[in-house]
Amino acid sequence: MKTLMTTLVAVLALSLSSWGYAKECKGQSQSACGKSSSCKWVDGYKRKDGKQVKGYCRASAGKAKSKLSATAKDAKKTTSKKSEAAVSQAKSKAKSKAKSKSKSKAELAKAKAETKKKSKSKAKQKSKDLAKAAKSSGN
Repeated sequence: MKTLMTTLVAVLALSLSSWGYAKECKGQSQSACGKSSSCKWVDGYKRKDGKQVKGYCRASAGKAKSKLSATAKDAKKTTSKKSEAAVSQAKSKAKSKAKSKSKSKAELAKAKAETKKKSKSKAKQKSKDLAKAAKSSGN
């Protein structure tokens, strides 16, 4: 629950921080957009579905209002640390799982080899028994 709240705060803070500049940049002409350091002009492009998108002004990357910026950074750091811990834990689990699988494979291979060895010795014993039986019946 705590992680969910932290994530929610981080998302909210990040979205609010860019919202102020996005609002400032929205609808500006290319020339007006270029004059503002907090805005950036995005050239028009064609999407995969074939639709043509006109050029537009948007907030520059990394630009945020100062009050919201600190909150967003703090939330991002907290979330990032928790994410790193979760990733580390997942990697650890994966490694131990891989080790147990490799042990299982090794044990399985060993068991197969032993079974093969036993069946060979049984076959040898059978052939010896048959040879004895043939000798005794031949006498």
